Amino acid sequence: MGWRQTPAPWVTMQHENAVTCEGCGESKKRVDAYFCHKCQRPYNPFEAYKAAEIPIAHPSLDRCSATEWVEIRKIEAKRKAMREGL
Repeated sequence: MGWRQTPAPWVTMQHENAVTCEGCGESKKRVDAYFCHKCQRPYNPFEAYKAAEIPIAHPSLDRCSATEWVEIRKIEAKRKAMREGL
């Protein structure tokens, strides 16, 4: 037993409400949230995709930049290779 090295997400979120939803403007309730609790829109579709929270065909990925799409294609190829190997 010892002291926590990093504070719990619900403690740090009280003072870090800088991230808001682009759809409805609601502030982020949890640090590790990928989706808005009010309208279910991803805060950052690229991060949500990397965490496997949304599929490649999700419409919110249209908001990603060209450089993020290069990384998305690499991740998708890696995931496809893993699925074929099972």
